Amino acid sequence: MQESTQRAIRKSQRDGLVIRVADSEQELRVFFEMHLKIRKYKLGLLAQPFQFFQNIWRHFVDTPAWISSLGSVSGQNRCGRFLFGVKDTLYYKFNASLPADLSHRPNDLLIWEGIQRGKARGFSSLDFGLSDIDQEGLVRYKRKFGTQEKIISFLRHAPEGVPSLAEKQIRNLLAQLTHRFTNQLVPDVVTEGAGEDLYRLFA
Repeated sequence: MQESTQRAIRKSQRDGLVIRVADSEQELRVFFEMHLKIRKYKLGLLAQPFQFFQNIWRHFVDTPAWISSLGSVSGQNRCGRFLFGVKDTLYYKFNASLPADLSHRPNDLLIWEGIQRGKARGFSSLDFGLSDIDQEGLVRYKRKFGTQEKIISFLRHAPEGVPSLAEKQIRNLLAQLTHRFTNQLVPDVVTEGAGEDLYRLFA
């Protein structure tokens, strides 16, 4: 890891950030509410329905292939992370932290703790997942952990012809609804409900 990452980990520890295993659906809900805020206030996107995370939790929580953690300062939850294991590899899947607490640099310590717990369970590598080429900040962040980068190629097939007027209108409507429901003046509970309704139709 880069030296700056090691310093960030030590700073989080000095600041009292404690990482613990999340082992209940109540703690899953805590993570989800942080996830919803990141999607809404930082990315302008709707969050997946809470039921989506519940289904994952109920299938994997009691298996060695699942590592879930929450980070707290003075008893207040500040960040959370889920890792999935397949064969000898852990996959970095979901992460969330409260924007107001980024001074604690919680994500570096979250990953470091995940690496240690994964190693203790017999995993030999951590896959940070794909990043788009234009996501420069995310790519830089992943490089801090001594990652090996590879090109991931996709093959796509598009039907012949241009999208119909109705298809264009539906895409525009989805974008407009997402923009409206992620407005900061909209209560989070309404944003959550919009995600539940729209994901069933468009995901």
